Amino acid sequence: MADQFKSMTELMQLTEENTDWIINSIDRNSNVIITAIHGGAIEPATTELAELTAEKGGFDYFTFKAIRTKGNA
Repeated sequence: MADQFKSMTELMQLTEENTDWIINSIDRNSNVIITAIHGGAIEPATTELAELTAEKGGFDYFTFKAIRTKGNA
């Protein structure tokens, strides 16, 4: 499925943080970052896998997590 937005700027203009999506990150001062840029309801389980991998490895962590009940493509 194609992206709904042309850019992050457009997404931020047309949606609302903490209603449609959230960003979580943890800085562990690592040289490695584990990301889940299609987290939450976009691609289920990617956020959880990235978070667990980062925690177990002591890596930095970033996720963009869609939290709408539907329409998260």
